[in-house]
Amino acid sequence: MFTKWFKNQTIQNKILFSQIVLVIVPLSVVALLNYMQSSRVIEDKAVEQFYTISQLANQQLDQYIEEISKLADNITESPIISDRLRQGYVPYYKFTEKEIREENKVREFLIGMYKLKPGISSIRLYGDNGIQDYYHPELIWKTEMKVSEEEWYRKTREANGKWIISGIRQEKQFGTLFDKPSLHPEAVVTFSRLLKDRVTFKPVGMLAINLRIEQLESMFGAIDSNHQLLILDEHNKPIINSKEAVQTKGKAYLKVSTKSPLTGWTSVYMASKADLFKESKHIRNLIIGFTALLTLLALVLAQFLARGIVKPLRVLRVKMKELAKGDFNIAIPPESQDEVGELTQRFNKMTGRMKDLVEEVRAQEAKRAEVELAALQARINPHFMYNTLNGIRSVAMMEGNKHVGELISSFVYLLQFSSKNKESFITVLKELELLRYYVELMKMRNDEFDFVLDVDPRMTEYLVFPFMFQPLVENAIFHGLGPSKRRGELVIQLRTDGAMNTAAIRDNGIGMEPHILEGLLQPPVAGDGEDEELFEKIGMLNVQDRLRLQFGSQAELKVSSVKGSGTEVRVSWPVLTRERGHSDA
Repeated sequence: MFTKWFKNQTIQNKILFSQIVLVIVPLSVVALLNYMQSSRVIEDKAVEQFYTISQLANQQLDQYIEEISKLADNITESPIISDRLRQGYVPYYKFTEKEIREENKVREFLIGMYKLKPGISSIRLYGDNGIQDYYHPELIWKTEMKVSEEEWYRKTREANGKWIISGIRQEKQFGTLFDKPSLHPEAVVTFSRLLKDRVTFKPVGMLAINLRIEQLESMFGAIDSNHQLLILDEHNKPIINSKEAVQTKGKAYLKVSTKSPLTGWTSVYMASKADLFKESKHIRNLIIGFTALLTLLALVLAQFLARGIVKPLRVLRVKMKELAKGDFNIAIPPESQDEVGELTQRFNKMTGRMKDLVEEVRAQEAKRAEVELAALQARINPHFMYNTLNGIRSVAMMEGNKHVGELISSFVYLLQFSSKNKESFITVLKELELLRYYVELMKMRNDEFDFVLDVDPRMTEYLVFPFMFQPLVENAIFHGLGPSKRRGELVIQLRTDGAMNTAAIRDNGIGMEPHILEGLLQPPVAGDGEDEELFEKIGMLNVQDRLRLQFGSQAELKVSSVKGSGTEVRVSWPVLTRERGHSDA
């Protein structure tokens, strides 16, 4: 499709298109490669930087969790806590001063632990003996909430003494005195452990330290406004998000993540590629602008170049149109020695040659007119001859020589047809009529043969050229039957299959030697045979040439002969009628 379109464009458009392609394609490739390379460098550096930030985030979290772990160890190893978990359970309404003193002692201890590390929301102690102690600076513990139903609690029990870090969750066990706990949910991460008796190693309770999410977020300082830090728990739920809401749909982001072996949390640092590649896009835009400028300059230069090439070609085209109108007195002065200049010179030579040829044709036409005039004048002689012969025929008839009169009448008919006929084709019926007259004249000289016509009746209105069979019949009479010692027979058989006609002219004369038969349809050369053989050959060749001229390559003439037995000439030609011309059957 493109090839066809390109071929149909003008030379000027082709040059312009080629220049555009030659300029835009290389520059575009350079721009693309440069942009890709700069983007790759920026991305590699960003990945390296993001990986470092992600690792630092994990290290800070791990360090904080380790400090919380040490704080928790101090709590679990404290004699105050151990003694508290060994005590018997006493309901609140039965508290004595002793129980109040013990509870305050534990509370004071938990307050001290709370103050040691910022970021703690609350500390809770669940005793298997039914005692529950806690510290929260603002809210109170709502004991009606069943902690055993929460997932972190079940996991801590299943860990059997190992520290468990929950993911982000909503703490609903704390509230004001008159509010429900669910009215004050707090986003926390719970650091918990099952506590065991140091002697029996049986579970005696559980310690849970809630860590504020705000404190964890504050550990990472200010994050670039175009970047985002995510801390995901083991279930890939966000614990920390440096941005409250980020629209990522439809945007491409560069993300780097690392996982902490201590907490199992994943630190993800990410940024929009559009923001990262601002510099490379600026370079890309500069290259695009530079490419557009060079393309514009290339178009201007290509326009001048194309005009310089096309201008002489346009002049040549105009002169060719003038030549097509018959003006041969044109010449284009060549302006260069390149291919266009050479083409111009050859055009001038061709024009001069065509002018000479036209003059030659005009001279030949004048000569042909002279020949036609001479031929017209020559027709006067046959006219005079058949008028004279008609007079002789009348005298012969009056003197009683009827046969001579009929022969002269036949000759006059043939002579009259030959001089007056202007048609290229006649019907087979007319051709056979002329042939009968001719055979009658030939029998005046030699009446020792029989003449037989065997004609397919469908062929009578088919067309042949005048005297198509006469030279062949003449050869059969003079060269086949004439020298024969026996009674001769000349048979003409015409057949058709609706598409091709066939004529067979057979005689039972003396036949021909093989070498004579072989050269019969070959053009004569100097030294060919006797005069009679030469005339016979020329007659055959004339019929063959006229066949091919009138009927084309389908027409054919073949000769077969046996010495002492006779000769057969077979002619084939396509069916031709006045209604449809050559048959396509």
